Amino acid sequence: MPCRRMKRPAAWAALSMALLAGPGPALAEPAGPDAGLTAKGSFSVQRARAGDTLEYRLRVEWRDVPAALMVLPPRDDLKTPGFTVIGQSAAHRKTASAGFVRNVSEYSYRLVAREEGLGRVAPFLLRYRYGLSDRNGDRIESIPVEGSALEIGPARIPVLERKGVWGGAAFLAFAALASLWFAAARRGRRSRPPGEEPGDVFARSVAELKARCEAADSRAWLRDAEQLCVAYLCRDLGISRMREVRFEAALDQYLARRPARGPEWEQSWTKLRDLFHEARYAGGRKEPHALRDACRHLKICLAPQAPGETSSVTLEKHS
Repeated sequence: MPCRRMKRPAAWAALSMALLAGPGPALAEPAGPDAGLTAKGSFSVQRARAGDTLEYRLRVEWRDVPAALMVLPPRDDLKTPGFTVIGQSAAHRKTASAGFVRNVSEYSYRLVAREEGLGRVAPFLLRYRYGLSDRNGDRIESIPVEGSALEIGPARIPVLERKGVWGGAAFLAFAALASLWFAAARRGRRSRPPGEEPGDVFARSVAELKARCEAADSRAWLRDAEQLCVAYLCRDLGISRMREVRFEAALDQYLARRPARGPEWEQSWTKLRDLFHEARYAGGRKEPHALRDACRHLKICLAPQAPGETSSVTLEKHS
């Protein structure tokens, strides 16, 4: 009994000393779940010159975990010897592969190469934390990111400075002459006189008229046929204003200049003259067989041409 009474006051004394000493050291907070976060930086180009604009891209990936993970990319503390940071941007996305979801964030730093030499982004620590804010005492962790280097070449020199004033002037004069030559060639192609373009528009137009014999209105058909003949005669006579030419006057001038090609050729022109005259003043409709017969005369008069003789006349069809 006496021994038990002596031990109890000693226990109370030890407990009192522990309370006076205050609470013991807090236990370390458990770290967040392992997200396997990785980071790698690289430049957007292989070579650059002084004055060029390029990008440094920091790609961060981590596995999707229940706890929120926030990456804290470097901003003003990013060391970029040889470059000047002029802008920043970020892009985020999620990818899924083999049953795992990964988060991908890409931070882009827009840089301007200041001077010739070696430009680089110094190694740095990429910080991140589990949690959306630091109010709850979430611990900030970090991983190292290797630096990147890029060789910066000399600045691009304008032509006038590289070749001198006379060399630059010669270059500009050559460029001006080349542009004038191309413009003249383009105008020459557009204003080329009749007979220089390949193809035979008259034979093609006769074939188109023949295909319209069955369904076309005969009056419109005959107006198109007369316009085709006027275009042919104007081409042969060298007349440019086709709308001011009457068929009969152009045909008389054409027959006076051209040697006769045979009785059938002369009869076909006479048939066409009478047909157009009747359609213009007497009116009336023609049957398809009459239009087909007119096509035969058109082919006799317009299709035969001298070797190498072509045309580039554009016709308007009447509805």
